[in-house]
Amino acid sequence: MIHVWPDVAAATSPALKVRDQLDYIVWIAATVEPLGFHGGPDLETWRGRVQRAYAALVDAMAPGHGDPLPPDVPPAVQPGTWPDVAAASIPGMTIRHQLSVIGSIAAHTREDRGFPRTPAETATWTQRIQTAYDALDHGPAMPVPASARTQPPPPPAPTPKGKRRPAAAAAKSTGGKSAGKAKPAAKRPAAKAAAKKPAAKPTAAKKAGKPAAKGGAGRKR
Repeated sequence: MIHVWPDVAAATSPALKVRDQLDYIVWIAATVEPLGFHGGPDLETWRGRVQRAYAALVDAMAPGHGDPLPPDVPPAVQPGTWPDVAAASIPGMTIRHQLSVIGSIAAHTREDRGFPRTPAETATWTQRIQTAYDALDHGPAMPVPASARTQPPPPPAPTPKGKRRPAAAAAKSTGGKSAGKAKPAAKRPAAKAAAKKPAAKPTAAKKAGKPAAKGGAGRKR
């Protein structure tokens, strides 16, 4: 069975498809956005992890995988408190902004079944999504709910095999009707017969000339 993106095996997570990982990324990016979700001693750790997920998904060379929000940055609600804190390594960017970009790209990638387009791109993006998933994974204590999971679209219905049409109907649909009228080729034997008819009899002028020659000779006598 041929699988279509994102319903392909994850890079290193057993029993997971890329779709499962993208579902989780979209969900967790929104789940950890409330004020103060991460703070205290965990703040620096999660600043670094969000940065890794952001770097894995953002690729200006891939359509739809660049930052979809500039220059409109989500406004800070409470500066200095998660997620309105500075990003780990991008000056002027906040965690709120990065989470918004991460969720947007993951949702876009999940819906675009035509991307990636080659086996090499599939291998590259499977690994990049694995990296983002690992960076944002909050462990078994925060499983993705069923309501956040998506399902692959149903396969296209098989085309029913049509009954064989009669030859006359097929000829009619393909314009063969007019070609059928041109079949007088069957009458060629008659044309050959006409060609074998005896030659035409001498014309009246030829008949008149012949007796005239005989009559002249009789007068001389």
